[in-house]
Amino acid sequence: MNGVTRLRHMNMSAQYAMLFIPALLPVAVAADTVGTEADYIRIGQETVALLNDLTATLDSVNDKATADAAIPRVQEISSRLQTLQAQAQELPKPAPEHAALFREQMNTTEVREAVQKFMASLLRLAQTDAYGSEELISALTNMVSGKM
Repeated sequence: MNGVTRLRHMNMSAQYAMLFIPALLPVAVAADTVGTEADYIRIGQETVALLNDLTATLDSVNDKATADAAIPRVQEISSRLQTLQAQAQELPKPAPEHAALFREQMNTTEVREAVQKFMASLLRLAQTDAYGSEELISALTNMVSGKM
């Protein structure tokens, strides 16, 4: 699969892969798990900040040299996102009675905008074939597929 095809496929699969971002956002939990609520808030805020940082990194790419220069930062952000995802998975799950609040928190304006901006940046890179940087395409593909 060539770089454009991989990025376009990644653009589609990124929608699925990026579902973990809203899942990390603050969740209202029972009073006896107040520490967990603070952990969810911290992880959610860090995740959105990293996604915005990743988008800014991708937006700075405008030729092969800047594409290649972005690779280490993409890899670093990917690693940090995976660490946050692992931390969130270790937290106790919210009680079933908080499921509606959980779904509401996954659909915040801040999260939607962050994901939309990321997807737009990813699409722009797909349209330019990442300016010929196979390494950037690989780094992004690995990030979205969780292989970092």
